Amino acid sequence: MTFGKRLFDIFSASLGCLIVSPLIVVVAILVRIKLGSPVLFKQRRPGLHTQPFYVYKFRTMTDQRDANGNFAFWVMNFELNSAAGVI
Repeated sequence: MTFGKRLFDIFSASLGCLIVSPLIVVVAILVRIKLGSPVLFKQRRPGLHTQPFYVYKFRTMTDQRDANGNFAFWVMNFELNSAAGVI
């Protein structure tokens, strides 16, 4: 891998994180308001050569429903619960 490609990858990833970060903050605030604390949950999964790693996701599961529908259902439909994994 060349130095230029590595620099491009780092720049692109940093720019992507900056662009997506306001959305992640908004989703985190909505989860905190609607579902309470904690906002994120950690799940251990097997990785390459069975070496475990952790996945962080927004907490979206709840039994509570409001008059307009389930907030967690809305988050999961738009796959915003996986946005935390971007960072």
